[in-house]
Amino acid sequence: MKRNNKKLLTIMLAGMLCSATIGAAAAIAPVNASAATAQTYALTDIFKGAGEVTADGEGEARKTVFTLDNDESVTYSRNLAIEWFTKDGAQYTTLSFSFKELNFTSVSFTFNSLPMHATKDDVAVNTVKFTVSEGKLYAKVIADGEEDEVTENGTEITDTSAITLKLGKASEAGNYTVSINDVSLDEFTNIGAKYFRTSTVADDEMNSLEIKAETEASAQAVVYLSNINGQTFEGVSADNKVTDKVAPVLVVNEDVGEFLLGTRFQLDYTFIDVLDSTISTTNASKYYQYNPAKTEVTKDDYTTLQIKDNGTYFMESTAYYNKTEDKWVTEKTDGYTLTTVYRELKNEYVSIKFTPKDDTFIESEGEFATPEYDLAWYATTSESFGDIAYLVFNRNTTGPNYKAYKTEEVEAYQASLDKLAGKVSGGSGAELELPSLNWLIEDANNGYDSLKFTISYKTQSSSSPTTKTASKPSDMKIPASEPGQYEFKVFANDAAGNPIYAKDNEGVDVKVTTDNIWDLDSIPSFTYTIKAKGIKAENTTAGNKVDNKHIGENYTMTVVDVEGLVGSLGSAYQLYIVDLDAYDGKNENDLTLDTLKGISYDKLKTEAEKLIEAELKKEGASADKIDYAAINRTAYANLLVSAIKGEEADKAKMLAIFKEVAAYDDRITEDMTSAWDESDNEYKWKPDSRSFTAATDDIYLIMADYWDTDMKYVDHVPAFKLVEVESAKDIIKGETEWLKNNIVSVILFAIAGVMLILIIILLLVKPSEETLEDVDEEVIAKRKQATDKNKKN
Repeated sequence: MKRNNKKLLTIMLAGMLCSATIGAAAAIAPVNASAATAQTYALTDIFKGAGEVTADGEGEARKTVFTLDNDESVTYSRNLAIEWFTKDGAQYTTLSFSFKELNFTSVSFTFNSLPMHATKDDVAVNTVKFTVSEGKLYAKVIADGEEDEVTENGTEITDTSAITLKLGKASEAGNYTVSINDVSLDEFTNIGAKYFRTSTVADDEMNSLEIKAETEASAQAVVYLSNINGQTFEGVSADNKVTDKVAPVLVVNEDVGEFLLGTRFQLDYTFIDVLDSTISTTNASKYYQYNPAKTEVTKDDYTTLQIKDNGTYFMESTAYYNKTEDKWVTEKTDGYTLTTVYRELKNEYVSIKFTPKDDTFIESEGEFATPEYDLAWYATTSESFGDIAYLVFNRNTTGPNYKAYKTEEVEAYQASLDKLAGKVSGGSGAELELPSLNWLIEDANNGYDSLKFTISYKTQSSSSPTTKTASKPSDMKIPASEPGQYEFKVFANDAAGNPIYAKDNEGVDVKVTTDNIWDLDSIPSFTYTIKAKGIKAENTTAGNKVDNKHIGENYTMTVVDVEGLVGSLGSAYQLYIVDLDAYDGKNENDLTLDTLKGISYDKLKTEAEKLIEAELKKEGASADKIDYAAINRTAYANLLVSAIKGEEADKAKMLAIFKEVAAYDDRITEDMTSAWDESDNEYKWKPDSRSFTAATDDIYLIMADYWDTDMKYVDHVPAFKLVEVESAKDIIKGETEWLKNNIVSVILFAIAGVMLILIIILLLVKPSEETLEDVDEEVIAKRKQATDKNKKN
């Protein structure tokens, strides 16, 4: 009996330990209690900016709303697909929205993308601008590189209750058609990728879409957003969250043509979802190489495709062909020949499919099935066998070629080149961005945008050409470090390294290289002139954006890009605390942080030049006596007044918002209480290193003045940086769904806990070792004692 008790205890102990282990493991590794569900996303995570983002209405009619004061905007914080494919064909950007009322001056929808041909900031900016005139709504396109013609209203939009903006494929590479309610406008231009891009990386900041308003006085523009690329923004929940209803899409950023056998497979692609920014790429791409003998192909025949890192190399596939029976076979038979598909069919064929997952679409089938994209949908060349479309792989060694061109095409390109060169000021850091040469060079395999270029250029002082390579068309820039005349020629290789050929002076096709390009008269050369126009501060993508800090943190301003230097860069810096409430002029409520950052460097320099010119006209004035810091501060104040539509008398009042911070004085220490309090040492402002400590939660302005040390009194250029400082960081714990996601784990762990208590009881309470016979004998003995006692009595 003792042995049986111990066995029972051992079994119970083992069971409890197993249960405890299972519960603990389940708690560590979350277990989903249900199948996939549609995820929701807060509107303020999707859209950001100074404008108010909220929702209005009830139930399914509850719409997303942007409320914008003058010069306010909201930005879309995701990439936005321009062009992608489904089994039904090409799909393009579509936005549906409306305006609450036509009480604004303008509302602009600005789209930012990577450029097709080179630009200063490596970004192409295209805008659809809606304006209101005499109660009517108009729309126009401001294409990349174009200026807004204020006098032109554009095309009238008659139906303002529901507006749909659509893009479509244009005939010229990099261009897209634009329509509003199916009425065609001008085209978007210079788009070098198939998506509008959002980036938060320093010096590379970009928003795929910005919606910005211009209004009069206290009016607000109200925009109701209904849909982006099929994702509804209606039916918003009471806590302002939108439900994911559209799966991610595959965007391929190059023309898909034929591929080269024996090389690593490469593809420039991305997955984009309207709401979810985290798309799973694990095992997202698979391939199957065509075997003519296999009549049926299943999902199990597909293999994981490696595109990045070492990648996948596609080679000729071994196959058996029976010449006697004139058919492909799967094994060696009488009359077979060991061969390859390429040898027999002149091509290899590969099916490539992508299945991206987001947080909603994660299942193999059903409502939340992972979408499947066939790369053959995107290809200009494909071949179908049975129900499967295949990409074409071969050993095509034909590279790009020079097109037949006409004199007027060369002249048109030369004219555009001269126009761009006229805007460049020669000097250190200056470059000329070349217009697209897709009219001159083409690639039949994968298109112009896949070419790698070599530019050979001469300056009037060079004794031999200089070579510059560009891995893509948007990298085609020539340094303009010295004023004078430039001349250049261009050739290209395709993505596989195949060269380009041109006819020599005797009409024979020869491979073009840097050694012979200047000897080939068949290849046109282009010339332009760069002039010295003085130095210029570049408003780059990072430009005059606002940096954010917290109290107690240090900040160091990076030097602004300055072009046109002949000598070395001279600089001086001032630090100001900006008090917006100190301004009491007209439209004082319109003075915001957005107003401060909205001043461009070009306008600031132009305004400063006007003030300097006026100063030099004063009696006894000279360039060496000018206070450039005061000039720049005044120029900035004047532009702020203009931005909020103030009056001339307000310019002096605007200067009151700037409180200058004195440079750190290391002779004053904190134990010198009175002197320390009277100083600005708490800010530790050090102009030489452009650094300070954020001692208070204010807006800080670092104003910079730059000059060419060889021409100090000829040209000065101002620039600035804003820093918004908030109080010390607070860590606020957000809501958690841990319990919901781990309910099974909690239950198992609770059961394990109860069983563990039972184990402890069993260990601490010693079991009785009596048998049933022992109990019976004890009962009989007690009865006998009681009988004997009664007899005595």
